[in-house]
Amino acid sequence: MSLARRFLALQLALGVVISLVVAGVMVWQTHTRVTEQAQAVTRVATGTLVDDPFVRDALLSSDPHPRLQELTSTLERDTAVDFITIMTPDGTRITHHDEGFVGQQYLGDRSQALHGEVHTATEVGRLGPSVRTIAPVRDRDGTIIGLVSSGVLLNRIAAESRHELPGLALIVGALLAAASVVCVLVARYLNRATDGRSPESLVRGLALNRAVLSRAREGLVLLDPADRPVLSNTRAGELLGVTPGEQRGSSPEDTRFEPYDNARSGPGSPRRSRGLSGPRGIARRRRRPAAEPVPPAVAELLARADTFTDERCTVEGRTLVASCTRVSEDSGLRVLMVQDQTELSRMSGELDTVRTMAAGLRAQTHEHANRMHTVVSLLELERYPQARDFAASTLEGSVRLGVTAREIEDPYVAALLAGKTATAHERGVELVVVTHERVPPLAVDPSELVSVLGNLVDNAVDAVSDVERDERPDDEPPTVEVELVPRRAVRAPHGRRQRARHPTGRAGAALRPRGHHQARHGRTPRGGPGRRAPGGGGLGNRTHGVPRGGRRVLGGHPRAAPRPRSEGEPMIRVLVVDDEALTASAHAEYVARCAGFEVAGVARNGTAAVRAVRERAASSAPVDLVLLDLTLPDISGLEVARALRAQRAAVDLLIVTAHRDVATVRDATAVGVVGYLVKPFTFDELRRKLEAYAAYHRVLAAATPDDAAIEQAELDRIFAALVARPAPAPPKGLAPDTLEAVAGFLREASDYHSAGELARELGLSRVTARRYLEHLCAAGSVDRRARHGTPGRPELEYGWRR
Repeated sequence: MSLARRFLALQLALGVVISLVVAGVMVWQTHTRVTEQAQAVTRVATGTLVDDPFVRDALLSSDPHPRLQELTSTLERDTAVDFITIMTPDGTRITHHDEGFVGQQYLGDRSQALHGEVHTATEVGRLGPSVRTIAPVRDRDGTIIGLVSSGVLLNRIAAESRHELPGLALIVGALLAAASVVCVLVARYLNRATDGRSPESLVRGLALNRAVLSRAREGLVLLDPADRPVLSNTRAGELLGVTPGEQRGSSPEDTRFEPYDNARSGPGSPRRSRGLSGPRGIARRRRRPAAEPVPPAVAELLARADTFTDERCTVEGRTLVASCTRVSEDSGLRVLMVQDQTELSRMSGELDTVRTMAAGLRAQTHEHANRMHTVVSLLELERYPQARDFAASTLEGSVRLGVTAREIEDPYVAALLAGKTATAHERGVELVVVTHERVPPLAVDPSELVSVLGNLVDNAVDAVSDVERDERPDDEPPTVEVELVPRRAVRAPHGRRQRARHPTGRAGAALRPRGHHQARHGRTPRGGPGRRAPGGGGLGNRTHGVPRGGRRVLGGHPRAAPRPRSEGEPMIRVLVVDDEALTASAHAEYVARCAGFEVAGVARNGTAAVRAVRERAASSAPVDLVLLDLTLPDISGLEVARALRAQRAAVDLLIVTAHRDVATVRDATAVGVVGYLVKPFTFDELRRKLEAYAAYHRVLAAATPDDAAIEQAELDRIFAALVARPAPAPPKGLAPDTLEAVAGFLREASDYHSAGELARELGLSRVTARRYLEHLCAAGSVDRRARHGTPGRPELEYGWRR
């Protein structure tokens, strides 16, 4: 059956259903309308009798039945009311449509009428089901002296509804006839548009279009019930070697195949071409070549099951992952999807490489921010010799790292080791790179190189950080040493210790484990990271604890006296937590210079910080505030915060760190910090944070006991003081007027704009416009995203944050 005929049958059935639904709705509406009319009639009749003085006087008389029965009988005869019953408050009938029931009990509900309400409901009485209204009759004093009930029988309502059915049937019939005519016209048009083709034939064409337009990296093959390829994309031809029909590419012009149902009569059967007419509209004859079968490995999978997912097979030396699914339940067509596992491995390796490099860059950025913060702090505290020594040691390490990078000609190895050095330093581990001579590029895949060498370094860092955490002193962190030697250095000189080797490409690689005792008592070779070693073999990895070369660990507290504080005001005790000795010392002196604050102690790792807070909590001088760094050698600052919250320590947390990513800020907020300060920062920035915390602490300390209430206005002021900070001034070189013009343009714009578009609108250069846009992005006023769909690399566009 063609698609047009199926559509006609479906539409006619739908028209009948809709007509029946409309008829039912109209009948229901008619019945509802008649019922509402009956309710209105009973309400009017009951209300009239209740307010009639004649009824009231008759109820007060000694024998009300004769007078009231005559009245109700007249009303039942002259109005649309079927019955009127007047009764005493206890329900004894005084009148009734059938006088034989006078004096008997009223069967309906009287409760609401006895409460003075007019009640309308559908109830069953002596005459059958009816719509009735009952209301109380009151004397001049308002006392209920009787009840009046009038009603209309439901059979009368049904009879009135049946009188309107012929008109409703006429309307429904006209609607059904009109719908049938429309369905026939639409079916004729659809038959012409599809050329009378069946849905199966259309499904094959649609499957082809999807395979062509998707431009997927997977191979897609449409199979007929005999598992012969009907359609496929170019990738399937590369992976499976199949070419169904006349397929020669993946563009729409190259994928006009003869449908399977038209090819049953033979390869030379003539048919009218669709979309490929010759001159003067003459249809061309096309021949469908025989389709090439699928490879045996794939054919075995197809014969084993109708549908399957992620099945592996080997075709011409390639490992493929194949999946098969049916086009539809009532169709014998199946779609086969194949993917080259080699490409997946390559993509996974590239992703690992990017992640490793990103982690290294992130660690380097964090380390640079920490070092800059240390230098700024030392200069503010006028510790010029210490700042000079620290900067010199940092420069020396950078020079050594640069020399090492120049000696390693392979860019992937150099970048990997540079990133791993910064990552290891975040964990309190020194990574030492030793080169014997220039290391040539390695003849291996970069993804494999990153996986192998990166895993070796990560395993070594994990081993030394876990094994020696509890035993090493604070000033002697462990060391991981990586030795790089050419492959030709396969034999060590006489008398020298033989080293394990595993050649890979042009260089050897091996991991030489050492015992725990050796690891704890080894020393770094003279020259520090990046020194040249006289010989050896293989790419080695060894771990041992050494002191930080070139760094001075300062002890004691700052010598500067704090500023005066208010009389009788309690001191706020602050615990400084930072793994860098110079940074911790500078932070302690910062705290000591702030009025009302004193240093409760300095902790160099997370475990010591948790222990210090717990020990001070039992004393008379507990810690009030923890100045907490997030990067610590044993556990992270967030783990310290969670440990303090778990032991219900009454201490507040002020985070000072170089981490500024959204995930870290969200985690810090979740543990209930009172402030977040990004390194590098100055003494004034920290002082403002501490002064805001002091105001917060004073108000809370004054509210005793702990359950004392604080006004909402005071709460708003406290929390506003904790988070408020002055707006950053424009950097040097940015004019306030131009900045306001750029901000106003983006604020009024309804869409995103690139730097070039903004420059043309405001008469600026592209570089100048980008500087102002990046400043607004850094200030959080503007959002930035990539604009795709343009030639070349994606362009950045900017929009005001709503």
